[in-house]
Amino acid sequence: VIIETIKPAEDGHGIILRLYESLRQRGPLTLTCGLPLQAAWRTNLLEESPTPLPADTHHVRLAVTPYQIVTLRLQLQPAQPAPE
Repeated sequence: VIIETIKPAEDGHGIILRLYESLRQRGPLTLTCGLPLQAAWRTNLLEESPTPLPADTHHVRLAVTPYQIVTLRLQLQPAQPAPE
């Protein structure tokens, strides 16, 4: 799977990832994120019609089909204040 785009969501709520399957494969995919996640959704190309995806603090799980284009909306956890 190739991540083609990482950008702020058009409505300002979250980050959009656009990726595609490039090797004519199908199956489960686990996306690992370096920043802590609060939630994840699969959307259409217009960033509409969100469908919740299973996610934990750093991983999102989904399935892909051959040559499929996938748009994801990721909501990061709010930043924690630095300890004093």
